[in-house]
Amino acid sequence: MLHYTPSASRWIDSYLSTGVEWTTIELPEGSENPTKTETNFVFETGIKLRFNLYYSPLKFLTKITDFWGIRIGIRNVGAFDIKRLVYVIEFGAGTW
Repeated sequence: MLHYTPSASRWIDSYLSTGVEWTTIELPEGSENPTKTETNFVFETGIKLRFNLYYSPLKFLTKITDFWGIRIGIRNVGAFDIKRLVYVIEFGAGTW
């Protein structure tokens, strides 16, 4: 995935990601190959929230890094023919 966000330092910001997803599909018994690989375009968009935990009850986490964050978004699989929509929630640490 190629990820773009306008700023790494804002407390709240949008983001866009795009890339390729490979899915392995198991085929029925008796097929020439037991599996098939499917390649799909993937696009994701959403918001990211960053927090400085130094002044919070979770201050003990600042031993790792002061800044923590969450990404909340939606991902679609398929370019013109959308095959799946997936909600994305990701927690992270550092200046991302």
